[in-house]
Amino acid sequence: IDLMKVPASEGRAPDILFSESHGRFVFATGDPKGASRLLSERGIVHARVGDVMGDVLRLDAGSKPVTVLDVTALKRSYEGSIGRLMD
Repeated sequence: IDLMKVPASEGRAPDILFSESHGRFVFATGDPKGASRLLSERGIVHARVGDVMGDVLRLDAGSKPVTVLDVTALKRSYEGSIGRLMD
């Protein structure tokens, strides 16, 4: 994901990553042109910010790497988060 391609008023990577906005979603599709057309027809601001590849989530800010995260570890952390909070 290239954070500099995210439609946002914030321009710095930390601001984009940790803003309080609830209106941002990331999704994958086999038809990016069709998805873009559909979103545009409905007046939804959007951008293609990256590609799904491999087993890591890589965040960049333009050409500058921000972090690389293991998808399996992210999934494990997300799926167990409520249980850990209740312990």
